[in-house]
Amino acid sequence: DIAIRDDGLPIISFAERDLDAGRGTLRVYACGDSRCWTGTSYILDDAVGDTGVYTSIAIRDSGLPIISYHDSTEEDLKIYVCANAACSSGTVRTLDSSGDVGLYTDIAIRDSGLPIISYYDATNDDLKVYSCGDADCRR
Repeated sequence: DIAIRDDGLPIISFAERDLDAGRGTLRVYACGDSRCWTGTSYILDDAVGDTGVYTSIAIRDSGLPIISYHDSTEEDLKIYVCANAACSSGTVRTLDSSGDVGLYTDIAIRDSGLPIISYYDATNDDLKVYSCGDADCRR
């Protein structure tokens, strides 16, 4: 997924796949120019297993990215709350762990500045919505 930071430069969230090992790792590519010809890639969630699948990225009112994604090993909906505009550091949070949840995530920022995430619950074959109570989805 891709978003435009406040400085006008793109930032891309993706899962780097290692097919031989059967795993993936959540990463971002912070573009250094408007065409992404230069930039830096960062590992965000290097948990053992398969994580970072079905990413979605948005820019919060603070100018900092937030990424929703599926952790396939734990079968959870997770977010990565970036601590800076390049997303070179931040915090992983599990938002839903009730079954196999978090597939096909999409995140947006409401007018209130609070993130909202839609995702698929494969256990119950349902569409779910997680409405964050603050900008960092701590509640």
